[in-house]
This record gives sequence, C-alpha cells and structure tokens, in this order.
Amino acid sequence: MGAVLAIHATQNAGGVLIADHDWASSAGAATLLNQVCRFCVPLFILLSGFALAARERGVARKAGLAEPRVAAWGFWGDRLAKIALPFVVWTLIYRLYDAPWAAGAATALGWVARNLPLDLVSGGAQYHLYFLAIILQCYALFPWLLRLRSGWWTVGFAVLALAFTAPAHALFAACGLTRPELPSWAFPAWLVWFQVGVRAGLREEVAEPAGGRRWLALGGMLLTAVVLCGEWWWQSFRMSDPGWFGHFHRWSVLLYVAACWAALVAWNAPIRRWLEQRPRAAVLAWLASVSFLVYLGHPLVLRVVERAGIADPFLALVILCAATLAVVAGLQRLLRPLPALGRAIGL
Repeated sequence: MGAVLAIHATQNAGGVLIADHDWASSAGAATLLNQVCRFCVPLFILLSGFALAARERGVARKAGLAEPRVAAWGFWGDRLAKIALPFVVWTLIYRLYDAPWAAGAATALGWVARNLPLDLVSGGAQYHLYFLAIILQCYALFPWLLRLRSGWWTVGFAVLALAFTAPAHALFAACGLTRPELPSWAFPAWLVWFQVGVRAGLREEVAEPAGGRRWLALGGMLLTAVVLCGEWWWQSFRMSDPGWFGHFHRWSVLLYVAACWAALVAWNAPIRRWLEQRPRAAVLAWLASVSFLVYLGHPLVLRVVERAGIADPFLALVILCAATLAVVAGLQRLLRPLPALGRAIGL
C-alpha cells in the first residue's frame, strides 16, 4: 500500500525532471522512487490469486478432497459483497465530488448518471479505481483458472501480456500488423500475474532456499530495477510526456515484477519471522485491516495536499501517509457501531 501512495505522491515529479534531467534533485529521486514502486499493482494481483487459491486448497484438504472445488456463484457473491460494493460506493463518491454543481443539481446529477455505467466497468471515476475493475475481472475468471493444471496456460497468459505491453505496439507496426487496442483496465495485460499467484497458492509449501539463492534473487531484483529506471532515462530523451513511457504496461515492468516475486519467495521465511515479532505483528495487523480503505480514499487526501501547494514530493508523501492513516483510524473508530456502513466503504 505504501508503494501505491508513493507512486501517486510522486506522479508529477517526472514532468519536472524531464525538463532539466537533474537527477540529483528531489524530482530525480522521486522519479526513481516512482519507478521502483511499479511492482505494487501486479504483485498485489498475484498475491490476491495466491491467497484465494491457498484458501481453497486448505478447504479442500479439510474436506478430504484431492483438488479444490469452488462453487462459482457462492464465490462471486462473496467477492461482490467485499469488493464490488465499496467499488460502487467510492465511484459515486468521486463522481459526486467532481460533478459540476455550479451548473445546477440537475446538470450535475445528469453528468454523474451519464458517466456511471462506464465507470463501473473501467474504474474511471478516479485514476486508481481501475485496479478494482481489473481484480473483479480476475475474480470472475477464478473458478475456471483454479481448474487449469497445465503450465502452458501460464505461458499463454504471459505471451498475452507481452502482446499488450510496450513496446509490442511498435513491433506489431514494424511488421505491418494491426494489434487491437485495449484499455489499461482490460485483463489481458494483467491476467498472467493472477494466474501465477493461483498456481503458487495451489502448491504445497517448499523448502526454505539456501542463502546463496536468496542473494541471487535479490541481485536479480536490483538488476531489473536498474533496467526499469534506465529505460525511463532513455525514453526521457525521446518523448516529452512521462505518461507515455513511465506507466505499468511495459516489458521492463513485467521483468521487474517477476524478479520481485522471485525475491519475495526466496526471502519469505526470514521476512515472515521478522514481521511476526511483537509489536510489528500488531501494527501490521492493523494496517492490513485498513489497507483497502486507505487505497480507496487516499486520492481525496492527496487533492488537499496538492491544493496546499506542497511542491516537494517526499514531504507530500509523508503528509499523505500520515493524514490518510489518521483519517482512516478516525473512521474506523467512528463506524465501529455501524459495521454495515464500514463494509460499504471498505473497512
């Protein structure tokens, strides 16, 4: 979650950096932070698939079944209550917040109504809600993905992701081929991560890797991070808008996330032992309980930070994190007697 907040708090740094290429400035450091945090969305999708599959594997084991069996409608109903309801609520919050109320209530509400259908498909009411559109697509496919046993399906999904991430569009054009254009919230570019998580969640726990393999995995992650940031640097001399080349849909991001996953698997045991120590475990448990609401609501806090004229991206990030957690903690306490309302907003 911290990586998501870091990306959003530093989202304007690239525009400052590209003007003078002063990498020693706060804009340069913030751009590097923005890029190395690009693991967050793909890795969260992967971990979502992992958690769901591991849960179903545990249920099957208790029931004495050889393989997990998911009742699709029951699973979808559970996910709709936990994910889709807050998605709808926050879509309405952001659209109502941005509606043109100065033109009159009828005009504002009509604008909200016209935008709402596409918003609920794409997550377009606010830039970060596209993630919920992606994860709901993955949930819709989960009962089918759970039954896939051949690793070739994962290979196929990886090829699909490569086909819909940069620079595939340029390679298609160079070959005289027309590639369908898909929006960023469409599942083809993301499904591979969910499926990798599902396959990992269905496996039994493996032995803890040796120290040499851990350091090799960590080195691979650092190397791919250098490649990722180096690509940004190279593209910054060829394009004028970082939004064209600093996004998630790049082969360098695919490589980096794969290396991050390998490092996480290699270091999982020592990280888990460290996190389970008190008082870290209690703090992390609380952060986990509010992370969804932090994700959903932090852009509202960021708007206030930006309007306050805080130019330094790192100061903005610190204020964003502190203020968002404070607001969420207050809401958690306020809504404790109203659990249904809490669930509706993502608590």
